[in-house]
Amino acid sequence: MPRMLLLFALLLPAASCHASRTVTDEAGRTVTVPDHPHRIVSLVPNITDDVYSLGAGDEVVGISDFVEYPAEARAKPTVGTITDPSIEAIVALHPDLILGTPYANNQNALDALQRLNIPVFLIDPHGVGGILRSIAALGNALNRQAEAAAVVSRLNQRIDAVRARVQGKPVVKVFMPVSYEPVFTIGKGSTSPRSLRSPAAVPSPTT
Repeated sequence: MPRMLLLFALLLPAASCHASRTVTDEAGRTVTVPDHPHRIVSLVPNITDDVYSLGAGDEVVGISDFVEYPAEARAKPTVGTITDPSIEAIVALHPDLILGTPYANNQNALDALQRLNIPVFLIDPHGVGGILRSIAALGNALNRQAEAAAVVSRLNQRIDAVRARVQGKPVVKVFMPVSYEPVFTIGKGSTSPRSLRSPAAVPSPTT
């Protein structure tokens, strides 16, 4: 019996390292993620920023190109562009969790990573409210729910402060181009068909 207890004690830490949870991502997929991810690869710059805001920057081992914020994230190895990440570069980093988005990321790449049994958790925000919900979903995936709740609370306070400052003022319509080839914009009713080639062709300005 003492020998069995010793064996159990030796195996327990190893079992804890492989503990996992089942969560639902924002694409409606059931994903089994590590209980505490320690090797995260983020395939989208804004997700990288969110991971750092949750205090999990030290767990990031790889990022996509074009990451600007936070500045310290730019020191991490890159795995390629958002639309064409390198599967080989990602696998070489031995990630225990991939973070991406269902539309910007290459679906073939996401499928390939899942076939390699690497958990892929997808974030899909729509609008300001969607961003806040995505932060909460990300916090759940990283097992940092309290940190996510604190970030959402701070953002809601900033949103309320802005609304208070502009209350009663006229609404100004704004067009914000994200890309011209093809045209991408943001906001309610925004559109980004590849056939569009000029800002004037976009019918729904941001309000």
